Amino acid sequence: MSSPFADRLASVWAPNGSGRARRRNGIATPQVTGQVLVLEARTLLSSTAAATFQFKAIASNLDTTKHLFNIPTPSASPYTQLRGGSIAMTGLEGFPASLALAGGSPSKFTLSFGSSVPGNPPALKLTSFDNGLTDGIGKQFFTKTTGNVNTMTLFLSGKAVAVGTIDTLTVLTSTGFESTGIGKFTFTQSAGTDPTVFNELLAVTGGTGKIAFHLGTFSFSGAPTGFGTDASQFASTGSFDSTMTTLAATPASAAFGQKVTFTATVAALTPATGTPTGVVTFKDGTTVLGTGTLSVVNGKAVATFSTTKLSVGSHAISAVFEGSGVLVESKSTVVTQAVVKASTTTTLKSSAATAVFGQSVTLTATLGVVSPGVGVPTGTVTFKDGATVLGTGTLSVVNGKAVATFTTSGLGIGSHSITAAYAGDASFKNSTSAAISQSIGKASTTTTLKTSLANAVFGQSVTLTATLGVVSPGSGFPTGTVTFKDGTKVLGTGTMSLVNGKVVATFVTSSLSVGTHSITAVFAGTVAFNTSTSAVLTQTIAKANTTAVVTSSVASAKAGVSVKLTATIGVVSPGVGVPTGAVVFRDGTKAIGTGTLSVVNGKVIATFSISTLTVGTHSITAAYGGDASFNLKTSAAITLTIT
Repeated sequence: MSSPFADRLASVWAPNGSGRARRRNGIATPQVTGQVLVLEARTLLSSTAAATFQFKAIASNLDTTKHLFNIPTPSASPYTQLRGGSIAMTGLEGFPASLALAGGSPSKFTLSFGSSVPGNPPALKLTSFDNGLTDGIGKQFFTKTTGNVNTMTLFLSGKAVAVGTIDTLTVLTSTGFESTGIGKFTFTQSAGTDPTVFNELLAVTGGTGKIAFHLGTFSFSGAPTGFGTDASQFASTGSFDSTMTTLAATPASAAFGQKVTFTATVAALTPATGTPTGVVTFKDGTTVLGTGTLSVVNGKAVATFSTTKLSVGSHAISAVFEGSGVLVESKSTVVTQAVVKASTTTTLKSSAATAVFGQSVTLTATLGVVSPGVGVPTGTVTFKDGATVLGTGTLSVVNGKAVATFTTSGLGIGSHSITAAYAGDASFKNSTSAAISQSIGKASTTTTLKTSLANAVFGQSVTLTATLGVVSPGSGFPTGTVTFKDGTKVLGTGTMSLVNGKVVATFVTSSLSVGTHSITAVFAGTVAFNTSTSAVLTQTIAKANTTAVVTSSVASAKAGVSVKLTATIGVVSPGVGVPTGAVVFRDGTKAIGTGTLSVVNGKVIATFSISTLTVGTHSITAAYGGDASFNLKTSAAITLTIT
């Protein structure tokens, strides 16, 4: 848009067909010619529109004052593109002045540039308004013309943009168009909605400008900051073409970890041509997932992005074409991508399917992810014996697999139905293994026998100690009794108890006969432990030593008087018992008589009375002959005098 003079200025703002014109003081009859671009506030059709305006002013007393202006915010409604034909206004005096185009239907079509208007356009009228100044009113002429003096070039700061995402534009011209204050004019529909008037948009001086308007809903930002060459900012002007981005997801509903491929197809909207190139950004809400580069597949521009990292839940996925060349940015509608928890499998194994009581058994649960889900489950696994919880294990990665273990040595005797139940987590479903049969048998035992004295004497107290051991891999503490035997003869029993960390049973006896004894200890077994018998222990019992003491009822006696001799037999410690048998009384070496041992007042004695000793001194002894359990013994001699 241009005007070589600052007397009368006109500008066109196309999105809703409105602009401004201003009459200046001291202006002779101006003439403004050009074509008019009309964009109706209706449904978006496609592509871009272009309008060429040439302004001529026939006057003198040029006023080249430059003016600041602001940029308002237009309506946010989408609109239908119409390209206007020639509009001529001649010989009109004063304001307002208007021109109506013939109405009709249909209302949605494209008008081509030229001297005639094809089709049946809606009724439009062009109205110019006085700015309130009353002097210098002259005629206005609007006639079609051709040719350009200067060309205004519009550059986009950054990239081509899409509807609703307009970036800053900077106006540059080859001759330096100037910003000026302007009035206003509007395009209005004779039927339909009221137009929107955009005030203080853009006016330039010094030639002809060409402006292309991009279809869409725009918002403005910024304003000129001073006099001189304009660097104003306004909505998508420039020769940019619309695009459409469509998005598809495969699959529409995925399991966690499953590969999801997003495919964006970008097309230039008619009448634009060409194949879009560049980059498409894929977003989950406002979070960027990644990008894909457009390539031609089956004649279409497509970009793909695949991911396995979407969390469980609903994701609002969109694809944004960033624009390239004259093709502007476009954004797909949101595609809802559902990601559900991945199904899992739980496999259970035992380190020993058949174990013994007390044996440590490690239960290992291995978590698998059912295809197409992928990933590594986390959390815990509960191990059960039937309905009874044995314990839990935390999942960890071992050799690339998610495993949880639980070790126990507390399973009772019998068959156990073991399962492993995975609780699930935020990304994976729960699952329970098939039951495995865990058999627990009795643990084998060992019995070790010791004696407190391998060689004892008759009557001596001997302690027999049986120590119970559990054969690996079994473990635990056997309970119950141990039977101690001498050959096949039962000596007695002992109850097992824990002593210094060992299971022992003892039996004490002093009744073993003289001789060699084959002693064994037999563990009877329990519900959890098998029976066991010790190796034979040889227990030797020797005769106990004895003592013999002889006494006389009198130390001196008359010949023919009866004298009582008494032999007392004792047992030397550690021997114990009551010797039996006979005692031989001697006078020197001559046996003078015998006595049988008996217990009198707790003592073992034998007596003999004699009255036939001759006169004189006699050396009397008592000789115990021993028995099966006690050794023989001869007393010391006593002197018996017969007078």
